[in-house]
Amino acid sequence: MNEPSRRGLLAALATTAVGTATSGCLGGSAPDEEDGAAGTDGGSPTAGGTDRRRTAGTPDGLFHWLPAPSAVDDEPFVVDWGALDAIQSLNREDELPGPSYTGAVDLLVTRDRPAIVPPENLTTTLRITGGDGESSLSGTVLSRLAVDDAQVEGRFMFAGYDRLDTDREATLLQSGTVRDGTETVGILDGVLVRSFDPDGRRLVETVLDAAAGAAPRLVDEQPDVATVVSETSDANYRILGTDPQSAVPAPDDPLSDATAVTYAWTLAPSESTFELAATYPEADRPGPGAFTEFVRTDVTNDSYRELSTATEARLVTTTGVLDTESFRLFLRAAFASDSDGDGSGDEETGDRETTEQETESEDTTEQAAPSVEFAFEYEPSAETLTVRHEGGDSVDADRVYITADRVAIGTQFSDDTVSTGSSVTVDVSDLSSRTTVAVIWDGPADGDVEILGRFTLP
Repeated sequence: MNEPSRRGLLAALATTAVGTATSGCLGGSAPDEEDGAAGTDGGSPTAGGTDRRRTAGTPDGLFHWLPAPSAVDDEPFVVDWGALDAIQSLNREDELPGPSYTGAVDLLVTRDRPAIVPPENLTTTLRITGGDGESSLSGTVLSRLAVDDAQVEGRFMFAGYDRLDTDREATLLQSGTVRDGTETVGILDGVLVRSFDPDGRRLVETVLDAAAGAAPRLVDEQPDVATVVSETSDANYRILGTDPQSAVPAPDDPLSDATAVTYAWTLAPSESTFELAATYPEADRPGPGAFTEFVRTDVTNDSYRELSTATEARLVTTTGVLDTESFRLFLRAAFASDSDGDGSGDEETGDRETTEQETESEDTTEQAAPSVEFAFEYEPSAETLTVRHEGGDSVDADRVYITADRVAIGTQFSDDTVSTGSSVTVDVSDLSSRTTVAVIWDGPADGDVEILGRFTLP
């Protein structure tokens, strides 16, 4: 059984308008400075605010470095936050059956970009994406370092990056050799900030200003964000959005009145914990029974169990458990590289494409990938893509995933076995042109990942 759609979670967190946090006292305490999050007085940040040197090294301290949307372009954004060191440790020592450290690194750090700094030198990473908005901060990555700033600067200099002239305390570097454009890098107080935007220097400097309290910070303009971050402080992976209100499917959706929402997972070897924390104006807070049912039917799937909801003042928290092998938000297969390693592949674009992949494992201890022919039929008027098994081997549905640009999507094959005639129709209305939709097989052995078929949207 696959994880709830990450794309669907993002759509419920950020779209077109910046939500306004409701001020006032919350149930449960907001993080204090010692915990690495701002207070909740809602005041404007000042240079005398929480000290970045103290907060950057705490588990949630990187949230202090996030500018408010008003500091950049007023567009909402979504944040993926991951404790890479904890995920790596769990993968290495306990061999987590579902989550992959490699997949987490690809999701949070690289996305086909050069790593430059080895992922094991990063402890926590926060990646900003745009949701359905057009935030210029999308693609900005903040990482807490496990090594000295000077060592990281040396790696970028060795890779050909040039130091920029600046009167800032931070080190700024830039390279024009990164694929698809220039990258700007900022290094300060054990934190690495990277932006691949053409206006990357301004964006990196805005993040640095937010860290110093010289630019509006998210946790100050939207103090409820600090509350849901604190409520999920034990998690090692979170998805947080700056505007949970504007993308709900119906007016009676329980998230329609929320002021802040975060989804969080605390991964463990066999059984992991899920948590959804949301804040509301007190008069609009939903009841626990209705909210539990909403989470059960609209947010999670039947991999999640023991769901229960607690409320206190304006805070609503739903918790549950799932078998760790069912967690797929950064499944290695969802980020499998093309065989040539450069992400280019040999895709074609059109209304219909048929692709066949036959792979024999060189290692006899690994299971050979199935030989399957998948057809893709794109319907432009309906903005749908039908994926159909046209012939070849039958495949266990638990080992087949449909991805969009290497991120697993919510719509998957519903049968237990995918065989000739099996099909699924995917809504691609929220995918951009040139997005690659692929069928990926995740074999039983570590690294057994193959692309069985793919189609690039026109």
